[in-house]
Amino acid sequence: MRGRWSPGTVQPVLAGVVLAIVGFASSFAVVLAGLRAVGADQRQAASGLLVLSVVMAVGKIKDDNIVQAMQADQANKIDLWGEYQATQIKAHDQLIAATLLGRSAGGDTLAAAATSENARYKAEAKDIKAKAQAAEADYDVQGRRDDQFDLSDGFLSIALAVSATPTGAVARSPAVPAALTGAVVAAPGGFAA
Repeated sequence: MRGRWSPGTVQPVLAGVVLAIVGFASSFAVVLAGLRAVGADQRQAASGLLVLSVVMAVGKIKDDNIVQAMQADQANKIDLWGEYQATQIKAHDQLIAATLLGRSAGGDTLAAAATSENARYKAEAKDIKAKAQAAEADYDVQGRRDDQFDLSDGFLSIALAVSATPTGAVARSPAVPAALTGAVVAAPGGFAA
């Protein structure tokens, strides 16, 4: 039996890992060079890169958590609406059974039982509907929070791009503080309960 990793799959995976590391490390070098170009000494440039990296990492982790919560809410909402529809169909079936049994001779007891089942399914459907609507509302709240983190991610990307620009005119422009301010303003809404 062959192993999970055949020689034909190891090379592309290894190439992808190397490419990711090189891409990640080269963006660090560009940002450090840009910060140094605007007058930051080596320690200040490294600190700026550290702060930017930590803020981006925390934002990305929180954004991914929000997306996972949205996916769970979406699945829950779909399941609950399906359960609601099935319960409504059961209630309708019991109503039809009660009607038909009520018309037959000696079916009054069975008709009463079917009417009772109909009422039980109706009450159950009402509870399921409330849960489905709550899942929809939570999904909408999570969507707004995700939008805030997407905005924050965009501002941080702008800050990263501007800080990596080696020309002093662009790097010293108000874009850097504006981008960082935007990230700070956009992100806190995502940390709300």
